[in-house]
Amino acid sequence: MDYKLAVLTFRCLHGQALPYLTESLLRTADVDSRRHVRSAMTNSLVVPSTRCLAIGDRSFAAAASRVWNSLPSTVTSLSSLTSFKRHLKTELFTRRFIIQNTFSAVFNFYHSLSCDVTSLCHLNHIRMYVCTISLSSVQNSKR
Repeated sequence: MDYKLAVLTFRCLHGQALPYLTESLLRTADVDSRRHVRSAMTNSLVVPSTRCLAIGDRSFAAAASRVWNSLPSTVTSLSSLTSFKRHLKTELFTRRFIIQNTFSAVFNFYHSLSCDVTSLCHLNHIRMYVCTISLSSVQNSKR
């Protein structure tokens, strides 16, 4: 899902998509009140505020902006669609690989301790915490 959204966002930002989709995206640098902010120098997009979390956050403008802003600038600054797709796949696979390996390591650690069932029930909470740490470390390492 993130892959398709990112590719469509790339096409919108480079004039290769339908106009109504292109008009729904707004670069941070194009907003008058944000021109002097550090993020205006990046390729980031403005994430529109939504009222209804269930439906509004799934709109193209909100979802595409979030996915685009989560990508490192080394990927979003590319000008060729072919190279963008290649780097995007690498980025998304890297994120997924780190999350899976970290979760497996935590599970194996708990399993090696021979913990009781209630301790293993907390594994889901640990997994969520580890995923958050892994994603933030991947994003920080790309900057």
